[in-house]
Amino acid sequence: MKIVFVSNFLNHHQIPLCEELKAKVDEFYFIATDNGNNQGYQRSEIRDYMIDYNKDTVRAENEIISADAVIFGACPDRLVELRMRENKLSFIYSERIFKKGVWHCLIPKNYNMLKKRYINNKNKNLYVLAASAFLPYDLSVFGFPQEKIFKWGYFPECQICKKTEKQQNTILYAGRLLDWKHAETVIEIANFLKKDGFDFKVNIIGDGPQKDSLVAMKDTYGLDDCVEFLGSKTHEEVLEFMQKSSIYMFTSDFYEGWGAVLNEAMANGCAIVASCAPGSVPFLVSHNENGMIYKYGYNKNAYIAVKSLLDDPKKANKLGEKAQKTIFDYNYKVAATRLVNGVSEFYSDGKITPADSGVFSPVQVLKNNWFK
Repeated sequence: MKIVFVSNFLNHHQIPLCEELKAKVDEFYFIATDNGNNQGYQRSEIRDYMIDYNKDTVRAENEIISADAVIFGACPDRLVELRMRENKLSFIYSERIFKKGVWHCLIPKNYNMLKKRYINNKNKNLYVLAASAFLPYDLSVFGFPQEKIFKWGYFPECQICKKTEKQQNTILYAGRLLDWKHAETVIEIANFLKKDGFDFKVNIIGDGPQKDSLVAMKDTYGLDDCVEFLGSKTHEEVLEFMQKSSIYMFTSDFYEGWGAVLNEAMANGCAIVASCAPGSVPFLVSHNENGMIYKYGYNKNAYIAVKSLLDDPKKANKLGEKAQKTIFDYNYKVAATRLVNGVSEFYSDGKITPADSGVFSPVQVLKNNWFK
């Protein structure tokens, strides 16, 4: 079996999945159509299975045409068209399309992209790997079949950490300090907690354009004794903080396509308090089972969730343990196995049967107001 993955460049989120696919099939190639040149990133780490499209165009296109299955991420539409002209088994790997509203499909440029990738091919051997729980709704607007969309996501290298002693009453935020990630929610929660007399510590890891306003907000509330800005940390250092932290707050709005930091916090046994808005949350978090969800914009509800975990450390520990179990079953190894099995089934039985749950299972059509 030959599987080809086409995307702009090979980044750290994709490498674990690629390595696993390479181990499971006869041939695997990653075709980098940009390799970071126009993205502001350094070039990807070189792998023996990576083909630079701009340097070896003829070979890359031959691999796309001859593969048993191709996964298309961010890449030129004409490469999707090249494959679909012959109606060959293909998967589009995508976050949600309309982060700023479905009405954007009316913009000619967007509609042309939809037509080339999805509308023209919705009755062909094209399936979708949803890296956002909100993608199925975006696709439903123009009639793409729901049964051809599978739960997917991003699969960072998440070692399930050994049982460590959590520092009780510790709350962690880790991420860029951008307006749509809403770290100010964490500071507002800290203000509520201090007013109610809780003993706690908030650590904020990250840097970005919102930092000055966030620090000013902390100072205005008088939170120097319980909120600390730690600046940027290495990935390994972030994971160490996750291992020790009792609660992890994931506060982004609907502009957060997935949010791989959620996978990592769950793998490290944090009790999750998450906004309902990021694309990963409906796939990974079940309210009051392996984490807690609050309606985006309702910070008082976020506070109630955090307060309940501080009041009941055993509940926090239990949610953290169940979060770990979730990621143990929702990772790149499971994803690669189920995808390869799906491709094999397609060629033997002419169909693809989704998994019962988790990665590669059926999706629901969720709107932004899905969580009540």
